[in-house]
Amino acid sequence: MDNILLALAGTSFFKYAAYMYMSKRSYQCVGTVSELYLYPVKSCKGLKVNSLRCTRLGVEYDGMYDRHWVFATEKDGQWITQRQEPRMALISISLHGDEIHFDAPGMTTLKLPKDPKKDQCKVKKVQ
Repeated sequence: MDNILLALAGTSFFKYAAYMYMSKRSYQCVGTVSELYLYPVKSCKGLKVNSLRCTRLGVEYDGMYDRHWVFATEKDGQWITQRQEPRMALISISLHGDEIHFDAPGMTTLKLPKDPKKDQCKVKKVQ
């Protein structure tokens, strides 16, 4: 019981000291956020959003995380980026319920589940 009280007192003191240190600092506004973008797929266009949720895994919007997906080769599973394929910058992403849609000029829309664990038949896992 004494150890628990000591730990609580130590934690409270640390929080108080941190608060006092931060409250004495002066802050200066360096900018204003005018737009937010999420990039769910590495090397593709961003998805404009009104808000983002900050998590331990990064920013999240509607179940999608920033740079959570990546395109890979079917042969050996190597990532494909704009460095190898600059046309990836033309791929637009949109969210539709439980699906993510990929649109590119001259191509039909590719529709995949946002959570491939629920519908594995549409997504090939590369070893």
